[in-house]
Amino acid sequence: MRRLRRVGKVATAIAASFALFAVSFTVTQACVGKGTPPFGLTAGKGFTITSTISSSSSTQTAALFYPGVERYLWLTVTNPLTVPITVNSLSITGVTSPRGCPASSNLSFNSSIFSGSLPVGANGGTNTVEEPISLLDTSGNQDACESQSFVFTYAGTARYTDATSTVLASLLNPSKQGQSVTFTATVTAANVASDPSLPSGSVNFYRCPTAACTVTSLLGTATLSAAGQATFATTNLPAGTDYVEAVYSASSTNFLGSTSNVVTQVVKPVIVATSTVLTSSPNPSVYGQSVTLAATVSASSGATPTGSVSFYLGTPAGPNTLLGTATLSSGKASLSTTTLPVGSGSLYAVYAGTMTDAGSTSATITQTVDKATTKTALSSSVNPSVSGKSVTFTATVTVQSPGAGTPTGTVTFTVTPKGGGSVSCQLGNTVSLVNGVATCTVPTALVASGSPYTVNAVYSGDGNFATSAGSLCGKQTVKTAVTP
Repeated sequence: MRRLRRVGKVATAIAASFALFAVSFTVTQACVGKGTPPFGLTAGKGFTITSTISSSSSTQTAALFYPGVERYLWLTVTNPLTVPITVNSLSITGVTSPRGCPASSNLSFNSSIFSGSLPVGANGGTNTVEEPISLLDTSGNQDACESQSFVFTYAGTARYTDATSTVLASLLNPSKQGQSVTFTATVTAANVASDPSLPSGSVNFYRCPTAACTVTSLLGTATLSAAGQATFATTNLPAGTDYVEAVYSASSTNFLGSTSNVVTQVVKPVIVATSTVLTSSPNPSVYGQSVTLAATVSASSGATPTGSVSFYLGTPAGPNTLLGTATLSSGKASLSTTTLPVGSGSLYAVYAGTMTDAGSTSATITQTVDKATTKTALSSSVNPSVSGKSVTFTATVTVQSPGAGTPTGTVTFTVTPKGGGSVSCQLGNTVSLVNGVATCTVPTALVASGSPYTVNAVYSGDGNFATSAGSLCGKQTVKTAVTP
């Protein structure tokens, strides 16, 4: 058997074939490129691979194949791109051997498989990896292999990493509630002029309650097109100001994810006409009585109106006074009031409306409020009394249900002895009410000869309360004082 001698020509031939003729490469992320025809990341298009034979696994020491001696195949990856790449695997997939020197019986290259992570920096960065390879020590004559080249074909996987930016736009803006709004996210690589492909994958579209977008709710997802755009259309945006952002999720391993600008989407409501009807109960009422005002709001179409109703005393043209506000429930709102003035007054209700329902004002209705009835109760401080001693008569005026309040005005007292004439109160017979009470003090005028006395008290009434009277008819008696 004749062994191969260490002739430099063999090494030169092998290195040349590696560098110039024997490299092919594939990638796991095949993307549509910017040129025509489309291309992906391949050796020679984005980076290069060169190879040498070394006798060392730690340094590149040039050597020739020698039968039965393990050599090392050093592979050097050079990256001219402006983005880093990572080679994940390299292996010999085929060998073109010299005639008469079949590779299957002369070469051992099954161990020449790299699987791992071989990162390569940008802008001319390089990295190397060494794998064992050897020429077999066969029993046959290997003269045909001497000074010849073995041409190797490689395959493997690689990826690169580039930043992206995402720009979001909407069509139409402003829109009307229920209209279709299309959001378009355009994802661009930071080094688009250098990258062998464009970003791929999907974009998520989110709606935010504020422009800060710290809280989001997913609207939908769309896939990037070959032009790097993803579109999503929706008719479900609520009326008002909506904030929308897009997030590229970087499902392509060659690109980093990115978040778009926030689009302020104005959605104008579709306004529905409404009508408001007002009723009151009871009508007529009396002063101080609770009167319930009820408003029913109806929409010309769509859902039952929501919101609030305000109730007014007076007319829309004025003057008017706000009585109170109530919230609609199933299209109805009510308010109870005890402050309606005596007389015939106008009432109306105003529905404030919402973003989707127009406001409306009811027709005015007339509420009749009568004076509340009263009762005057009369009492004596002492009965029977003693001649020559003062007596105080007290009139208490109260409001009769369903009225309420405290009467004001005056009470006129009449003190009539038996047989005729009259006796005056100490401060006059007409006395003003204080908290519904008036008093008449007769100091010394009551005498036994005039007994029994008839005492009457008449309440004059006021703007809110009707008159009433009380009497001690012949019930006040006077005894003659006993002289010691």
